[in-house]
Amino acid sequence: MNSDKSIFSDDRTVLLHCDVDCEHYNIPEGTKRIAAEAFDDTGEYPRSITLPSSLEDFKPCEAFEILDVCSLQSIDVADGNKHFTAIDGILYNKDVTRLIFIPPYNIQIGGTYEMPDTVKEIGDFALWMPANISRYSLSKSLEKIGEGNHWPSKDYGIIFIPAGMPAAQFFTDDPHLNTQIIEPEL
Repeated sequence: MNSDKSIFSDDRTVLLHCDVDCEHYNIPEGTKRIAAEAFDDTGEYPRSITLPSSLEDFKPCEAFEILDVCSLQSIDVADGNKHFTAIDGILYNKDVTRLIFIPPYNIQIGGTYEMPDTVKEIGDFALWMPANISRYSLSKSLEKIGEGNHWPSKDYGIIFIPAGMPAAQFFTDDPHLNTQIIEPEL
């Protein structure tokens, strides 16, 4: 059940502040954007949220910088949203060509994230604080990596890169990353 203490812009399209008092929070329908401070000083941090069908803009570093350091595990998207989709609690754009955000506690400690092969871009701060991921299997289609993403160092994880992936050099040129090129199966 949602708290009734939400504060909106005058036109009710921007969620300005929400005093969350539940483990799951449904962002109210009609919300098009979430302000950076919306979840600051909340009563309880939700473990999951549902984005409304009306939401048009989602910027992890801004709107969810407070949630990133708490217990967020899952994001769902209401039916009818034209901009976003969620797969296993991870947020993508509607056609799953852009990874938008992995909640920090979506994957169990030491777990693996397997990127859908349709993903061509990792958005800014999509992997801002992936606390538990130690193995990444990237998309063979990956072309662009946004800013502010954090990857595990050599000591903490491995990144599997499909041979021929357009963005491979981004990973293989970084001496702090543990990468492995995966050849295609015959």
